Amino acid sequence: MSNELTQEKLKIKVHFDPNSGIFTKPKKIDKYGRISGGFNIGSINKVGNGIGKKYQKISVDGKAYLGHRLAWLYIYGNWPKNQIDHIDGNSLNNSINNLRDVSRIENSQNIRSASSNNKTGYLGVFLHKQTGKYRTRIMVNKKIVELGLFKNPEDAHAAYINAKRELHSSCTI
Repeated sequence: MSNELTQEKLKIKVHFDPNSGIFTKPKKIDKYGRISGGFNIGSINKVGNGIGKKYQKISVDGKAYLGHRLAWLYIYGNWPKNQIDHIDGNSLNNSINNLRDVSRIENSQNIRSASSNNKTGYLGVFLHKQTGKYRTRIMVNKKIVELGLFKNPEDAHAAYINAKRELHSSCTI
């Protein structure tokens, strides 16, 4: 008998609403007519690589899973082959229409906010210390494309977003 969680086992343990993206404990009625379950389950954990995203974690049979991966298994019957991207950039929105199975590169193309170590606060923008201007560049096919130096971070950010929309096919900004 396999210990791997399957769609069938998952549906016995939890209920998932694909429209809201919310997991609940299934309702049960005991022999005395008392109802248990029906409440939201999971916790919010900060995970990340400098981006500091928050994800829902859900425990099933003592093992913790990311909510978006469980949502995929619950609806499609198999684990995602790659990474799950939250199309709207909200890592807590696990509605099934907001999730897609994409490669690591495609997932990174949909990043919407600057990492915590970015001192400008703008995605794709860094201070160029030698000139005092704001530099922006973008990765395309594993190569860095320089977008230029700008007097202010807002202009650099606008250039970055325009390039991202044009050059990153998975970008939904």
